[in-house]
Amino acid sequence: HQGRIAPLTSKEITWAKTAWRYFVNNTNSNTGLVNSIDRYPVASVWHMGDYLAALMSAHQLGLIDKIEFDQRLSRFLEFVQNMPLAQGKLPNRTYNTKTGQMMDSSNRVGEVGWSAIDISRLMVWLKITGEHYPEYREYLDKVIMRWGFCDVIDHCGTLYKATRNGTNWDTKQEGRLGYEEYAGTGFSLWGFNANASRRIKLDQLVYVDQQALFY
Repeated sequence: HQGRIAPLTSKEITWAKTAWRYFVNNTNSNTGLVNSIDRYPVASVWHMGDYLAALMSAHQLGLIDKIEFDQRLSRFLEFVQNMPLAQGKLPNRTYNTKTGQMMDSSNRVGEVGWSAIDISRLMVWLKITGEHYPEYREYLDKVIMRWGFCDVIDHCGTLYKATRNGTNWDTKQEGRLGYEEYAGTGFSLWGFNANASRRIKLDQLVYVDQQALFY
């Protein structure tokens, strides 16, 4: 193992409690979602993954007991198993944390499209949650099985985002060095061939002040 393997110090416990307080203050009981920004009732799919990471950490650090963990996770899974999907296929980029409705780019009710990277972030933490709490695997699987993946990843493992433009939908490849490989990992954890997105491409350059940089 890299790093220190030891109990938290008293100062670290204080830090952990302070960090968890954000989630306590911003949890919406109607949906089980947590605001992406303090007191602002919108959450992206990426931040849903963040909440799962924080929830599992809070339990394993002893900040909450198993009863609270189960209540929070059950409410969250109830929402994501039934949440409206963009084009009826995949999680919308953002949702209202109070009502659970999909939000558009102007933070009004409506579809905006999906992000393969954001979806993968949630997929990573759904898988990790199932590894640590196997009693929830059936419910975690139901979340994934409900989504249609044909438009977000192709047979080579390339990832795509979709954006609504009026009545039209634009689909483009998504991801750059770092994020793309991370996103591919999320899909591969659930059995998808993500080779194209997980392969680091060191031939993509951008020039800044005549300096070549990978991107």
